[in-house]
Amino acid sequence: MAELHSISLMNPPGRLSQGDIFREVEVIEQVLEQDGIIEVKKIVFPLAIVVSQDCDLLQHYRGIKKNTDSGESYPTSSKLNDKYLFSALLVPLFNAEYVKQGTYLDELERSSVTFNNKKNESTTAWKKILQNETPRYHYFEFPQTTPIVPQVADFKHFFTVNINYLTQKRQELKICTIDVPFREQVSHRFYTYLARIGTPAPESDIDLIEMVRFKVICDVGFGHAVFITGQDEMLGKWKTAYRLNYDRYQNIWLTDLVLRKNSEFKLIKAPWIEEKSTVITDGDFIWENSINGNRRIEGIQSYGNGWLEVIETSF
Repeated sequence: MAELHSISLMNPPGRLSQGDIFREVEVIEQVLEQDGIIEVKKIVFPLAIVVSQDCDLLQHYRGIKKNTDSGESYPTSSKLNDKYLFSALLVPLFNAEYVKQGTYLDELERSSVTFNNKKNESTTAWKKILQNETPRYHYFEFPQTTPIVPQVADFKHFFTVNINYLTQKRQELKICTIDVPFREQVSHRFYTYLARIGTPAPESDIDLIEMVRFKVICDVGFGHAVFITGQDEMLGKWKTAYRLNYDRYQNIWLTDLVLRKNSEFKLIKAPWIEEKSTVITDGDFIWENSINGNRRIEGIQSYGNGWLEVIETSF
C-alpha cells in the first residue's frame, strides 16, 4: 500500500486545491418549515477530501484574484466569469477501523458489511481495500507528521459545498493537502467509479429490491438490542444476526438492507454488542413471539428508491 504524503504549504494563500483535506465539514441535509418554525438538519463529517479538478479550482481562484486586484467586486458583469464555480466536490473520509468493523455509517442510520470473519480476522475483501484494489473504496495512510489515523473514502457517498464558504474556512479547517500525484490518483479512481455502467439484471433477479428500511417499534429493555436474521445472504441465512441501530429520539430501531421481495426474516432480542453482527446461539437469543412463522418483505410502502417495513413487535 502506498503512503500518501501531505504538506501544509503547497497552495498559495486562499487557494482551494484538489486533495485538500478539511475537518468538521458541514452539509445541509434538509430544511423544513412548519408553522413558521424552520428546522435545519445537517451532517458534520469529521474529515473530507476535495476531489474537484484542480484546473477548475485554479481558474476560479485566478478569476477571483484578478477582479479583486482590479478593485471590482465578485461576481462582476463587466467581464467573463463563466469559470467561477458555485461549489466544490468532496468525498467524506471514514476511520479505517470503523469501516473494517462495519460501523462507519451508524451515525447516518446506514448499515454496512463487516470486513472481519467470525474469528475477528481481516477478510480477503479488506486486504483488497488496503491495496486499493476495490473500486468503491480508497485507503489513505498518512505520515507520522500528520495527526490523522488511516482513513477510507467510500466513493458511493459524496457531496458539494459552497466554494466561497469553503475558501473562507480554509485557514481554520484545512488539515493538509495530498501531494502530487497521489491526489490525482484519488480523483481518477473516484471519477472512474462514478463512470461505471450498470447493466440490467437478468429476469431471475427482477425481484431484487434496491433497499429496504426497517423501522422496528418495541421495548427490549436496557442492555439489549434488536437483531434481524433471515434466509438471504444479507440476513445471515438464519445463522448470523445483525444488530439494528437505536434512535433514542424516535424510540425505534433502524437498519437499511438490500433484499429480495418476499425474503423471509425474523427479529431477535439479544444482549447489546458493539459489533454489527453475531452468531446465533441458544443462550441469550429470544425470538419475537408476536407472530406465527416467519415475516416476509412485503414491498408495499415505498421509501426513497426502495421500501419501508414498519414493524411493531414484542419478545
